[in-house]
Amino acid sequence: MHVTLKIEFSLLFVIIMANSHSYAQICTAKILQNDTAICLGASLPLTVSINNSTEFCNIHSLSNALQNGLLGWYPFCGNTNDISSNANNGFPTGPLTYTTDRYNNATTAIRFSGNGESVRTNKIVKTTVNSFSYVVWVNTQNNVTLPLQTTDPSSGFSVDLATPCVIHATHGYNWNLNNKHTGAGLYVAANGVFIVEHAALIVATPLSWSGSLIGWHCVAVVYDNHLPKLYVDGNFIKNGLETPYIVHPSMACDSFHTKGTYPYITCGFGKGFHPGTVSVPFNNFKGDIDDIKIYNRALTQDEISELYENDKFNIRWSTGDTGRTITVNPFQDASYSVMITNSLKSCGDTVHIAVLKKPIAAFRVTPSPNPVSNSRIGFNNLSLNTSAWSWIFGDGVGSSADFDPVYIYKDTGSYTVRLVASNSNNCTDTTYQTIDVSGSKKVYIPTAFSPNGDGVNDNFEIYGIGLQSVDMTIYSRWGEIVFKKTAFTPSWNGINQKNGKNCEQGIFVYVIKTADISGEIHLYRGTVLLIR
Repeated sequence: MHVTLKIEFSLLFVIIMANSHSYAQICTAKILQNDTAICLGASLPLTVSINNSTEFCNIHSLSNALQNGLLGWYPFCGNTNDISSNANNGFPTGPLTYTTDRYNNATTAIRFSGNGESVRTNKIVKTTVNSFSYVVWVNTQNNVTLPLQTTDPSSGFSVDLATPCVIHATHGYNWNLNNKHTGAGLYVAANGVFIVEHAALIVATPLSWSGSLIGWHCVAVVYDNHLPKLYVDGNFIKNGLETPYIVHPSMACDSFHTKGTYPYITCGFGKGFHPGTVSVPFNNFKGDIDDIKIYNRALTQDEISELYENDKFNIRWSTGDTGRTITVNPFQDASYSVMITNSLKSCGDTVHIAVLKKPIAAFRVTPSPNPVSNSRIGFNNLSLNTSAWSWIFGDGVGSSADFDPVYIYKDTGSYTVRLVASNSNNCTDTTYQTIDVSGSKKVYIPTAFSPNGDGVNDNFEIYGIGLQSVDMTIYSRWGEIVFKKTAFTPSWNGINQKNGKNCEQGIFVYVIKTADISGEIHLYRGTVLLIR
C-alpha cells in the first residue's frame, strides 16, 4: 500500500511594507486533491482553493493608510458586522443566504435573491460631505436599462431599474430639510454601473456607464469634491458629472421615514430606493455582494489599485499553468506545487502523486486466423503484470474470468473480444481483438520452427479450425518418440520428453490425428524442420 503525507503551506508575513506602513498578512492556499496514487497513463485534475476568509475578516489585512478614513467595512464573513473601528454593525432584514466569495471560500459573501432581503445600519454619518468613496465586490445576475448620465433632478423618475441596488441612496432629508442635500446610492448590473442621488423631488444620475460585468468584479466610486469617478477592477473608467448638491455617503437606511409612502427604514445594502415608480418603492439587488468598504475621503488611484491588488491573486503551478484547475498525467512519482501571490503576500501548497505500475493486456486466438462456429476456440492470455482478468467474447452472452479461457461461438459472424487485465494496485488495461467465425474447417501445420527463445516460432503447433481434439506424436529420424501429447492445442518446444534435453537441429516426423466438430477423424503425416 502506498502511504504519503499531505503538506500544506500557510505563510505568515508579519512585516510587509506598503505605503510606508507595516501590517500583517495571512494567506492559505490548498490543493483540494490530497496526496494520492494513480495508475500509469491516468490523468488527475488538481484544483487550488485560496482561503483568505481569515485575513478578509481582519482589519489588520489593510495597511494603516487604507484604514485611514474607513467609515465601515463589511466583509460578510458569516455575519453583517462592521470590522472597522466604528463598529457600525449591520442588521439583516429578512433571511440572508451566505455563499462562496470570489475565491470559493464558504460563507464569506451574501447572496441576494431579489426578493427584498437587505442589510441595514443605524448610523447616519453627518460629518462627511462631497468627498467619500465606495469599494465593493459584486457578482450580479441581471441586465437593466441604464439611465442617462445627468444632474437633472427629475431624470431618474422615469427610469425602470430591475434589480441592481447595492447601496441604498439615502434621502437627503436625513441631513437637512432644505432640499440641497442628497445621499448617493450605488447601482450595479451585469451591463453597467450608475449612481443615484436622492432627496425630495430629486432623483439625479450624475454617473452612468455601460460595460460588461459578468462574474465577480471590484467596483469603486469616488466622490472627489462633488465629482463622481468610477473604477472597475482597479482601473479608472470615467468621470461623471459634478453634482450641484451637497452629497453624502449612504451609510444607513432613512431614519426619518418611519411610516408613510416610503418606508425606507428597511433599506440599506441590497435593497434601496426605486426611482422608477412610486407604486414600487423598493429596488432589490439580485446576485452576490461582498466586502463593502466606505471611506470618508476620496481614495487615490494608487489606493484603489492597492485595494484591488490586495484581493487579486496570481496563480502559478510548478507546471507553468496559471489556472485554478490543471490536469496532470505523470509517468513517474511526482510532486506538484502551486504558489498564490499578489503585490503584498504569497502562499502555496504541494501535492504528491505516486504512479503505480500498470498491467499490459494482450492475447491471441487459437485456432487462427478464422475459427468456425460450434468449435472450441482458445484465447491465449499474453498479459503482463496482472492478477485478474475479465473476458467479454462479444456475442452478448459469453464472459470469463479464466486466464486462458475456451469458448464456443454458436453462430458465424464477426465478434469483438475484450480483455480487461488488472493487478493488485487496482490498475487496469484493456485490449480488443476482432475475430471472424466462419463455417469451414481447415488445419494448418507448420513446416519449420526455431525454439531459440526469441518469441518467434518457438513452438511446433497445429492450427485447426473446427477441431475438438488433437493427438500429436513426434519421431526422431531413428524412429524414437521424442514428444507425444493429446490436447486441444498441443505444442512441442523441441525438447525430448524422455530425457528433458534439447533435440538437435534436424528433420523430425510427425503423426497427427484430429477429431473435428462433426466427429470425423483425420490423420496427418509429414515432416517438420527444427532449426537452432
